Amino acid sequence: MTASQTQRRERKHRRYSGKVSVTYCGADAMRQMLRAYRAVLSEFRWLSLDHVKNPPRTMLDAKLARQVAIH
Repeated sequence: MTASQTQRRERKHRRYSGKVSVTYCGADAMRQMLRAYRAVLSEFRWLSLDHVKNPPRTMLDAKLARQVAIH
């Protein structure tokens, strides 16, 4: 398998797996994401980080906090 075929396969896997790989998301982006989550958690103190990252269907405030962090 050539290098270009491997790269195409990895891009396709990233697109359909739903998970961000470490090579796709650099260290700076990870730090920015953690800062955004911390900022949201400072306002939504009653939520845990797990609830913000993966909000349950019944917790609308967790869904809102996640949207704010992503934006």
